[in-house]
Amino acid sequence: MSDLKANAKKTVRVGARDISIPDDWEVVNLKGLIETSGSGEWGEEVETDTNNKEASVLRSGDITLDGKLLTEDIATRYLSDEDYKQHAIEPFDIVIVSSSGSERHIGKKWLAPETIDQNKYHFTNFLYRIRLDESKCHPKFIYYFLCSDYETAFIQSISPTSTGLQNLDTGSYEDLTIPFPPLSEQHRIADILSTVDKQIQQTEDMVKISVQIKQGLMQELLQRGISHNTYQAMQLGPISIEIPSSWDITTLGDVTSLVHRYPNYYNIDYQSEGVPEVRVAMLNEEGQIEMDPQELRYISQETSDEYPKTVLETGDSVVVVRGRSLDKVGYVTDEVAGANMNPNLMRVSPNKTINSKFMNYLLLSEIGQKQLNLYSSGGNINTLKKSDVTRIHLPLPPLEEQSEIVDRIGCAERKVKHERTTLRDLQELKRGLMQDLLTGKVRVDPDA
Repeated sequence: MSDLKANAKKTVRVGARDISIPDDWEVVNLKGLIETSGSGEWGEEVETDTNNKEASVLRSGDITLDGKLLTEDIATRYLSDEDYKQHAIEPFDIVIVSSSGSERHIGKKWLAPETIDQNKYHFTNFLYRIRLDESKCHPKFIYYFLCSDYETAFIQSISPTSTGLQNLDTGSYEDLTIPFPPLSEQHRIADILSTVDKQIQQTEDMVKISVQIKQGLMQELLQRGISHNTYQAMQLGPISIEIPSSWDITTLGDVTSLVHRYPNYYNIDYQSEGVPEVRVAMLNEEGQIEMDPQELRYISQETSDEYPKTVLETGDSVVVVRGRSLDKVGYVTDEVAGANMNPNLMRVSPNKTINSKFMNYLLLSEIGQKQLNLYSSGGNINTLKKSDVTRIHLPLPPLEEQSEIVDRIGCAERKVKHERTTLRDLQELKRGLMQDLLTGKVRVDPDA
């Protein structure tokens, strides 16, 4: 990247904001770049006389928040010949979620790859397809702009404010104004952002591999241990496993000094500062509690003092005991210690008979997870009682072997953490590049 032209700027209206762009850039309406656009067709569940073309149709849930296509559960419907032709997705089509039960999902979008097979996918009436005129613009450049904060702000500006956004006003959406560099510069910007996207995808793949390695290691070590020759078959709730003959079977209640949740903690007034509150959303898939400063909520010291047993200490685990899914467990590190937790979590404090990390790994493993789900009560909101949690059965090796198992799993865990950090850095790099490149703050050399 380099300063290609003079730094003369002009202020223009882009989306819902006034921004500065290079003096030699234009501003265009999205509508003027579109070759064709419109919503799709849901079709019929079974073949009829008129709807007899079998099609794999995309729904709003098939597109992720980060612009990927989920292909594991694509629906099959039957379309007429006309709809089959009209609603087939072609290379570089931009497919946007225009209708959803969740406001958060309106505006999700996916860019069809250049190599997509003919008639591989069709789109439904929940989606809105834009096909751009490639003689006027580079579709990838426009797609990246549509993924920017400027587009998000514009969607919010054209949304109804009283009822909440459930449907995208596609007519108004096409009035979106876009900063528009020369076509050669669009190509170079798209190439740079595509390169970062490839690095992000490669890192996401590495995260998945690292997680699989860790999970496999947990499965092996938490059931088979280290250097054992004889094993005994045991039934732990719904789990039938073989564990080393020298290991004991215990319950979570026997290896804990405290299992506790708030008896009554609702309608709390949050503060701008105070004692951080740990919530379910802060527990990640790896059993860690993410204390993102931008996501933290605080309760007063006085409120926290009313409930001293829910003030977390290093080595505690927190278990989700109320919600739609009870599969999350978090480990309390020094960074988290001193925080309080909300009523959807239960504090589990180990005693001296069990390594705190070993206990956390067991709760995260198949052994713990299946029992947590077995003991939860049904309904729209699942719940767990203290008596349910304390009766969970666990294999218990000697403390020395527990520590060695923790060390080995910890190596794999650090690998996952490193890959996740790299991924976050790349995602932040992309956000910064989009901010700079899509507005001309940083110019690129089209011939580079």
